[in-house]
Amino acid sequence: MKGETDRPCAFRSIATMATALFLMVSGGYAQKKITYEDDILPIFESACLNCHNADKKKGDLDLSNFSGIMAGGAGGSVADPGEGEASILYGTVAHTIEPFMPPRGDKLSKKDADLIRDWITGGMLENKSSKAKKSSGPKIAKLDVDPSAKPEGPPPMPEHLNLEPAVTSTRNTVVNDMACSPWAPLLAITGQKQILLYNTDTLQLAAILPFPEGFPETLSFHPTGKYLTAGGGIPGKSGSTYTWDITSGKMLMSNGREFDSVLAASLRLDLGGVALGGPSRLIKLWDTQTGDEIKAIKKHTDWVTALSYSPDGVLLTTGDRNGGVWVWEAGTGNEFHSLRGHTGGITALSWRADSNIVGTASEDGQVIFWEMNNGGQVKKFTAHGGGALSLDYARTGEFVTSGRNLEVKICKSDFTLKKSLTGFSEMVVETAITHDGARVFTADWNGVIEAWDANTFEKLGQLSGNPPRIADRIFVLQQDLEAAHRATSAARTALQAAEREVSDAESALSEATTLIADQKKKVSTLEKEVARFALALSETNASLNTVGKAIREKRSPALTQAQRRSQEHEASIASAAAEIQTITITPLEETEKKLTQELQQLKEAAEAEPEDAALKKKAADAALMLSEHQSRIAETRLKLTQAEARLATLQKLTTAIASNESKASLQLQQSNEQLQTLSGSRSEILTNMAETKALLAAANKQLALRQSALKKAEERLQSKKNSRAGPAAELQKALSFEKELKEKLKFWQAAKVNARALVITEKRDSLKAEQEQETRTLESKTREHGNSQSSLNSLQDRKEALIAQLEELNAEMASLKQSIADRKPLLEEAERESKDLQKRYLELSAKVAAGIDP
Repeated sequence: MKGETDRPCAFRSIATMATALFLMVSGGYAQKKITYEDDILPIFESACLNCHNADKKKGDLDLSNFSGIMAGGAGGSVADPGEGEASILYGTVAHTIEPFMPPRGDKLSKKDADLIRDWITGGMLENKSSKAKKSSGPKIAKLDVDPSAKPEGPPPMPEHLNLEPAVTSTRNTVVNDMACSPWAPLLAITGQKQILLYNTDTLQLAAILPFPEGFPETLSFHPTGKYLTAGGGIPGKSGSTYTWDITSGKMLMSNGREFDSVLAASLRLDLGGVALGGPSRLIKLWDTQTGDEIKAIKKHTDWVTALSYSPDGVLLTTGDRNGGVWVWEAGTGNEFHSLRGHTGGITALSWRADSNIVGTASEDGQVIFWEMNNGGQVKKFTAHGGGALSLDYARTGEFVTSGRNLEVKICKSDFTLKKSLTGFSEMVVETAITHDGARVFTADWNGVIEAWDANTFEKLGQLSGNPPRIADRIFVLQQDLEAAHRATSAARTALQAAEREVSDAESALSEATTLIADQKKKVSTLEKEVARFALALSETNASLNTVGKAIREKRSPALTQAQRRSQEHEASIASAAAEIQTITITPLEETEKKLTQELQQLKEAAEAEPEDAALKKKAADAALMLSEHQSRIAETRLKLTQAEARLATLQKLTTAIASNESKASLQLQQSNEQLQTLSGSRSEILTNMAETKALLAAANKQLALRQSALKKAEERLQSKKNSRAGPAAELQKALSFEKELKEKLKFWQAAKVNARALVITEKRDSLKAEQEQETRTLESKTREHGNSQSSLNSLQDRKEALIAQLEELNAEMASLKQSIADRKPLLEEAERESKDLQKRYLELSAKVAAGIDP
């Protein structure tokens, strides 16, 4: 019995030794765990902790404790479990990534650097009792940005991303969410298992981001515009959030492990946290650096339908299907405000760019704007009867809403209505407004997405929420291009015919213009002749007036005056001659003789009779009479002398006066002759001018006829040009359309090549990553092989003894196996007996329990 009792112990001993031998031979001793406390910290203490300790933390990195390494530095994570070769920590100490560490002093030995790499690859164990950590997947470095400042450089836009849809279907589906970039002309739209990015300026598809699992339900841009976060999943099964860099299209991280679809999600300003919500009624906060859920807020009484971090990253607003709205501290998740005012489910919420006001839209039809100081209502109005379905803010402060009343409202920053868009056939379930407030986008229940000018309110076009495959686009574009080319050829032929008609009209116009020019030249020559005649006539009339005036005012008066003077002179001569004729001296002389004789006689008588007084008196009177008579004779003689002298004087002037009269007469005659000559010239000028005017009138008449012909030619040319405008416009339209199609075809052919290149690049990167992983694995296995080989070499001396012992053990094992085989029937029989006894025991127990005597 003792031998049988010892056999199991011997068997266990043999098994243990066999296992040990197997391990030693096949892989050497079990690999030693590389831990932070035992292996890595001593390296850091000797080379790194002068700068990277709890007090200094250069680069915000503390290597003096395990939690410090896991927290990373100012630039984010320095190592991700399982990715030793690619880690920043290994790269900097191995001098494959700058900045090289340590910055001064000797480089770490290859042994120490490889040990750090292997520690990271092995899961970054803190101590021997730790379990290896798994990589949390892609991470994103935290940011420190001014939320009010525009990011440096051009606004982030997709750069040559894939435009091949992940899914296509025969019909549109409802759009779950839309969002506009806060800085760039970019619109994100939820699609079927994909997210569509459109350029809001050109309405051109800019990128398609495949949604990893299920359907996207919610979208939000990061305040910098560089990142896009989407949430969604498979209803009732799973849900997550995903964040992309929209310039590269690279998915940066995934957060959340929900058991239902995520209905609302938002990325914090510093990129350090993601908030999500959905049917679970919980608000879950995830740390993007560790990939861990850090808090679950249980406050909502129904599905969480909307949430968003404030642009400054300070607050988080959430809303549920029961009308509940809360504001939380973004960093801690502590309650900040409870906003009460809605009686229907929250359908949307949107922050104003300054983070001071948040707006909420509800199924109760109300849109309420809340200020964050006290949580009070700034503005509340009934926006849409039947329920408000969407709300979106622009950076300008303008916002847009939609509702079940088939209406979209664009409002100013002071909450007054700017324009109400109506005429929708289906209710608009989602709206978005560009960062500058210039354009509004609407999506209705049937998945029709339209673009509107927010200032003119003109519809600009439609966007597809279900874009076709690139190959289908190219096929359709090629067919359209062929049709467009035919239309262009037809339009060109029509234009050529119109051009010929215009050319003929231009030739006719040119001929008419030449005739007009010749006629105008003739008219100009005649006008110059008429002008010359008019000038000559004017000069002649002036001369006539001058001569006539001279005749009237000078020559005729001078002649008249000369003639009058001559007449007066002749009259004066005649008067003087007549006066001389009237003066007779002889009778006076005879009278004087008679009086002298009478006086002598009286004197003699008086002398004879001296006493005779009467006689003396008569003699005195006679003497007096004689004296008087002599005086009269003297006067008459003087008068006669004067008259004769005057007559002589007049007679002397007669020649001069006659000469003056002759001269005046001659001058008048000459002036009359000149006047006659000028009158003749004037008549000749008038005749010539009349003839020239007649010719000018005829020329002007001809010119008018030719101008009329010219006008008709111009009108015909204009008519032909107008007629040509139609074919020209049609050709231009056809050429523009053909050019547009060619550009689209080139674009989509390039997109096809780009999509293929992206697939190949992704495959290459995947293969490269696999190769790098396999290379790292090979290096690790090579090191293991080296260690095993060393162990094996160290065991060579014990090999023969162990083999002998193994043979002995094998013999014992064979004996034990035989003993077991011999015991097996006995064991089986005992097993059957045990089962029979157990069955019998159960039957008896049942009878006892039933009160039956066994």
